[in-house]
Amino acid sequence: MFRIAKKNNLFVLVISVASFVSLITGIILMSSGWLMGAGVLMAVTLYFAVAESVQLNRENEALSKSLGEKSREFEDSQQTLKQYTLDVEKTHAAEVKRLWVSDGVAGVTDILRGHENSNELFDQLISYVVRHLDANQGGIFVAEENELQETEITLKACYAYDRKKFVQKKFAVGEGLVGQCFLEGETIYITQLKESFISITSGLGGATPRALLLVPLKTDVNVTGIIEIASFTAFMPHQIEFVEKLSAICGAALNTLRVNEQTRTLLQQSQMFGEQIKAQEEVMRQSMEELMATQEEMRRKESHLQGQMDLMEFVIDNVPFPVFIKDETGHYVLVNKANAALLQSNKQDIIGYDDSKFIRNEAEMQVIRESDKRIIEEQREVHLPEQQLTLSNGRQQFFKTSKIPFVNPVTGKTSILGVSLDLTDIKNTERKLGLEISALKQLLMAEPSREGQAQEILTSGR
Repeated sequence: MFRIAKKNNLFVLVISVASFVSLITGIILMSSGWLMGAGVLMAVTLYFAVAESVQLNRENEALSKSLGEKSREFEDSQQTLKQYTLDVEKTHAAEVKRLWVSDGVAGVTDILRGHENSNELFDQLISYVVRHLDANQGGIFVAEENELQETEITLKACYAYDRKKFVQKKFAVGEGLVGQCFLEGETIYITQLKESFISITSGLGGATPRALLLVPLKTDVNVTGIIEIASFTAFMPHQIEFVEKLSAICGAALNTLRVNEQTRTLLQQSQMFGEQIKAQEEVMRQSMEELMATQEEMRRKESHLQGQMDLMEFVIDNVPFPVFIKDETGHYVLVNKANAALLQSNKQDIIGYDDSKFIRNEAEMQVIRESDKRIIEEQREVHLPEQQLTLSNGRQQFFKTSKIPFVNPVTGKTSILGVSLDLTDIKNTERKLGLEISALKQLLMAEPSREGQAQEILTSGR
């Protein structure tokens, strides 16, 4: 357009010069008297030609200006369209990355549901994360306490080069990158690693990758573990975002899984103790039957009373349960070693005394007196429910007691034969288990922001 304008200006200049020359020539001719009429006509013609060329030049300039404005508008439109295309491409790329992160988080959540075996959970979790990131190596570390009550970060699962890799590794808090990540509770991302860097400072072994990513798995309270991923290519920001989003989800899941496993262990122990109590009760019943058989034998052999008494003392002394004989007034006539241990006294210090010497609580003594009286008066056996006795030294003992009447062949009076089952150790264990289960429940309630998600995983895990 600018070239057209220049050509038009040159054309006008040529016409103007020619007109000027013609005009001068006409004037010279007119002044010389030659062909005056022809000179005038030529001058007039040239004048109108110059005027018309000037008008055309103006029109060309206006057209050139209009074309220039249209060209600039077209260029602006092209730039706007190009910028819009770039914005759309950026938005689409961001949406693709967002969906990739969401799909990955959903996949991890599905894995966390319905797993009671922690080893299987860790294996599937690290395998999925390594594959989703298109990485090369990965490991999951979990914080545990060793025999010295010290925290150790232990490798629970490792996945490398599209196959499971069995490696046993442990790190102290602050040791290596794993221990440092656990101590600081922050993401560690390293690129351009040196050769043999992985096998020296991190928890993974094998070929040297290009990028290493360590993210703590934590709840609102503390760090429960570490996930470590290595790759031969650098991690993109949305990939790091994906692993960091797993931090809270996996941290709460690991905490819930740990509570579930501890609860199952405590329940199993409680069931085991219950079965032991039942077995001991059966043994006690059998012991009672044996003692009754011994009593019947003693009646048939009154002539050998002293020998039978010695035999009876020997038998009950070797019974693993507390056994005693009282007279009609409730004073001890015979006790075995187990009964002496229950009352925390020597056998010699018990014979000839009633329970008031050993039991401090008057209400507990009243229960014993009434049961002894009922046996003597009604001549029938009595099974006392679970008893809690406070001894003179302040210690509490728990036990069950069964008592039956029998006639002493020497005095001819009714005596009391009793067998007890010591429940003190079992009760103390049950109380401890109850406190531990209560503490575990409070631990779950101490994380209100994760309560819904942890409760969902806990329910599905059960």
